[in-house]
Amino acid sequence: GGGQERLGSNWGDGFVTDPKWIQQRNLSDASSFFKALPSKPYSVQVALGPHMYGPSISLSPDVGPVQWEKYTASWGHLMKPGYCSSSANTTTAISSSCQVYPVVAGEIGSSFLNASDTPYMNDMAAYFNKEPRTAEYSTARMPHWFW
Repeated sequence: GGGQERLGSNWGDGFVTDPKWIQQRNLSDASSFFKALPSKPYSVQVALGPHMYGPSISLSPDVGPVQWEKYTASWGHLMKPGYCSSSANTTTAISSSCQVYPVVAGEIGSSFLNASDTPYMNDMAAYFNKEPRTAEYSTARMPHWFW
């Protein structure tokens, strides 16, 4: 996830492919990686492992909708069909396979020294569970996670 620190999210969170976010924040563009990946034989074995740290560690004060928007911009959008590969089958018809990437929380933590740490963790859980208040941002429920 290097080159995307200006997202103001966390380390290991370098999956932004949206041109608007890339331009506004001067981020590196991860889209070439995700465009090439569906054609690789191991593409179905790839899982994303973003890191989530509360404000006392990440120094980002964002909670709630701002936090959820960053999740969606970085990795949430990859939890729904998006990057596709096309290949000709034996009947010369084109078949297309669109990748949905599983997301596993790579690291989660907080020192709980900042008043925003507990709301951050609660909002993270709400996003993972796709609670109604996150519906505008959350793209898919993460059924298995812990902290």
